[in-house]
Amino acid sequence: MTGCQQTIVPSENLERLILGCGVKPERLLQLEAKKQLVDENAAKLKNEIEHRGLSVVIFKRECLEAFRRRKKV
Repeated sequence: MTGCQQTIVPSENLERLILGCGVKPERLLQLEAKKQLVDENAAKLKNEIEHRGLSVVIFKRECLEAFRRRKKV
């Protein structure tokens, strides 16, 4: 999401929601979207793609709009 919008499920509750839907904890990956982690993240993502079953991958990164607003202050 961009633009600092409010969401139905706050970020801090997203993991609990996903696990509550039946996703196994070892199949919920939360990765940081950073240039220096591209190779590491690609390997983890490839592993999840090859998994036969349900998995959820969340890439976390600060909203660009929030970053710009924070830098102005």
